[in-house]
Amino acid sequence: MKGKLLMGVFAVFLLGATQAQAAMLYMDPNNAVLSRGDTLKVSVRLDTDEGECVNVVDAVISYSD
Repeated sequence: MKGKLLMGVFAVFLLGATQAQAAMLYMDPNNAVLSRGDTLKVSVRLDTDEGECVNVVDAVISYSD
């Protein structure tokens, strides 16, 4: 009985879910010419629609050596 109830709640959640609106996460400056030993300060920025609230950000930032 608990399994059927759990499956029902899960199905309602999936069918009733609205589309997620993604914001754009970017780094500023987005490119730079550097030499070994140089230091670069980079701001991570979030661009959203006006008035949109953000409570969670999930990102992976990779860079080469």
